[in-house]
Amino acid sequence: RKRSFSHVPWSEQWGKYTLEALAYALSNTSSSLSSLYTKLPDLQKKYGKDANADDVRSDELKLYLRKKIIKASKNIRNITSQVDFELQCFPETKCTLSDIGIIENKPANCKNADQCCLFKHMKPNKTALDAMIDALDGSNKNENIKRKKALKEIVRSKNASRFNNKLCRNIGDAAFVHYCKSDECILTTNMVDHALLAKKLKIRVFEPRHKISLLQDYNNKSSDAA
Repeated sequence: RKRSFSHVPWSEQWGKYTLEALAYALSNTSSSLSSLYTKLPDLQKKYGKDANADDVRSDELKLYLRKKIIKASKNIRNITSQVDFELQCFPETKCTLSDIGIIENKPANCKNADQCCLFKHMKPNKTALDAMIDALDGSNKNENIKRKKALKEIVRSKNASRFNNKLCRNIGDAAFVHYCKSDECILTTNMVDHALLAKKLKIRVFEPRHKISLLQDYNNKSSDAA
């Protein structure tokens, strides 16, 4: 519904993820749709004209997605057995719900802006930095232009004093590629951006479902061989 999103700044990427989230919510709450229309007359008696089908459905989707996001935030460490290279200057926090119902994830800025730990970790590996800069060369994508600028700043600067929060955030996907060891792989739904950088460093990149399928095939073959 246009009215529901009219106050939100729109972008192509924001729109893509929002529509995916709504489609997911709809697919998981569709069973309640018929019961909604059955209960609607009773809701209208209780709440008046505000209880129309669109608004009730909209509230249902918002509550469902809110629950999913908050739960995912609390369980984020349960999807892996080990976490490497935690960012000392950007501590991980859980999502919270503001008084007006907005999901927040703060802080959004570095804890020690002039002591960027990403800068310190990535600075010694000039070969990898140069390779990723070369991979981004010629790309007209705004995100890649910013990332290339941030990587060049790491190569150029002697220390992290000029490497501010904005530059740090612009490193983005390059950090995952940089920290990935040669005998490891990257699992991501963002194949395009990661593969562009990873190819130069001979890092393997898979979509999660693809990797799970490969592991299942490998396990099945191992069982057959045994």
